[in-house]
Amino acid sequence: MNEFDVFKMFFKTPKDYIEEHRKSRAERRKEKEDPEQYRVEEVKDEEVFDSDQVAKCDDIDSFICCICLLLTKKPYICYSKCSAIICKSCLDGYKDKRCPMCRSEEGFYFSDLHASVQDESISLKCRYKDCEEEIKMSDFTEHLKKCPNAPYRCSSFPACKAIIKRKEVHSHKNECEYMKVRCKYFHSHILLRKDLENHEENVCEFRTMMCIGCKDSFYKGTLPEHIKTCEEYPLECPNCKKKVKRSEFKDHPDTCQKAIIKCIAFEKCQHLSTRDKIEDHQRKCEHVYDYQLSLIHELQETINAKNMVIQELSDELKQKNDKGIFGFFG
Repeated sequence: MNEFDVFKMFFKTPKDYIEEHRKSRAERRKEKEDPEQYRVEEVKDEEVFDSDQVAKCDDIDSFICCICLLLTKKPYICYSKCSAIICKSCLDGYKDKRCPMCRSEEGFYFSDLHASVQDESISLKCRYKDCEEEIKMSDFTEHLKKCPNAPYRCSSFPACKAIIKRKEVHSHKNECEYMKVRCKYFHSHILLRKDLENHEENVCEFRTMMCIGCKDSFYKGTLPEHIKTCEEYPLECPNCKKKVKRSEFKDHPDTCQKAIIKCIAFEKCQHLSTRDKIEDHQRKCEHVYDYQLSLIHELQETINAKNMVIQELSDELKQKNDKGIFGFFG
């Protein structure tokens, strides 16, 4: 035995702790998934049955307890010739030692043969609704434990108050609104199924959303920052209410038909109108003619001034050319 073996005798290694954690985790999962803990009623090993539970029997009177008048699974028979049958519970509570039928004091004995004959000749009905199976008395308890129509509570009880059949337990888990489920975008988010749709569509910051401008996908938490700078994102013009890309939004007012602009004779007219109606106004405005006439005068004066400059430059150039020619021949 080396030092490591001695150490293991008194201390646990990290591997031992991991194994214990795995086992305890598996046990907790098994306990959680065990549907038997959600049974509506506990299944007990019944020894007596009412005659209404009998599905098929040739001679039921020969198997009924003479005291409680119930069908017994463990028959005790009188030693005398009357062969009266009494069940175990009645026999334990029966203070008189004499047979209630023949008044004999010989007592009772348990008959395996009678019990086996009884088990073969009697079939019982299942107590659960919609179960039509006929069961032997010896198999009755086991059948109740495994009957697919046995009533169960939902594992989300008491939040979910549904009573379901054993065969519907798993299908109900996939539909129950109070079952805990994980968000498909971020698995650490655990919530009730009834809140899942709203969470994934409106709340979860890890769900992917498409930018309506550039069509790229982003997490919900990062999309607002992207929208602030996306060049393809549509912005609404406050005048025409049309959607315009951010990259074109700056120049849009120059062409927007609903933009407010001034009349060209605004100094005298003081009229404001949208671009699509300003032309109609200017055709009728009495100040526009005066404005246009003043523009013509200004243009004419400008032209005249430029013509004078041109003439002066032409004369100056001509004088320089004349001096140059005479100087060459002189």
